[in-house]
Amino acid sequence: MITICYGSETGNAESLADMAKTHFEQKNQPVELFALEDISLSDMAQKSHVLIITSTWGDGEPPTNAISFSEELESESELNLSSLQYSILALGDSAYPDFCQFGRDVDDKLAELGAKAIYPRKECDVDFDAEYEEWIEGVTQSMQTALV
Repeated sequence: MITICYGSETGNAESLADMAKTHFEQKNQPVELFALEDISLSDMAQKSHVLIITSTWGDGEPPTNAISFSEELESESELNLSSLQYSILALGDSAYPDFCQFGRDVDDKLAELGAKAIYPRKECDVDFDAEYEEWIEGVTQSMQTALV
């Protein structure tokens, strides 16, 4: 099962998460989709493959629907995520000094808790279509090996 989670302020990350869900459904992969506010780290610990698509808001902060997840992530230090494989698509605007900061923070914390990146974090600027395509294809190739 592939779990796709999104943190979105203006809808871009949510739209990309919907596209990713459709992408994997067309490949006959079971997929579930959550806003980051609707999944906890302990829930995530029960998953094997998680894709997180999130924007950064303001000065490197999480989008509104990811605030509770961000707070839980910041306070967690003992949860073992060693059975979790993940990848992050981070959206941002390079005109701001904390470009894609929330995606970076999530990536760092998941790795600190033992999760393994199945594909490296991809950071996207405001024109993100090409980066998304590169990321989804890279994730797909990595998962073909992992889900066998």
